[in-house]
Amino acid sequence: MIEKLLARLATHRIVVISNQQFEEINGRFRIGRKDQFKVIPLGIDLDVFSETHLNRDVLRGEIGADRDDVL
Repeated sequence: MIEKLLARLATHRIVVISNQQFEEINGRFRIGRKDQFKVIPLGIDLDVFSETHLNRDVLRGEIGADRDDVL
């Protein structure tokens, strides 16, 4: 209850890292007003870790991990 009150009265901006997080905080938990939210995605490009951008066996070899090791 305190978080809801402070979000509406004493908070200028609420930063979230995804639309999903926005929907959860604002929609599900009803914290803050929609206009207070700003989505700023993580600064990590996850596409570089996809199968099409790298050879997993080469990377595993570089760090000495076996094919069955969980990384």
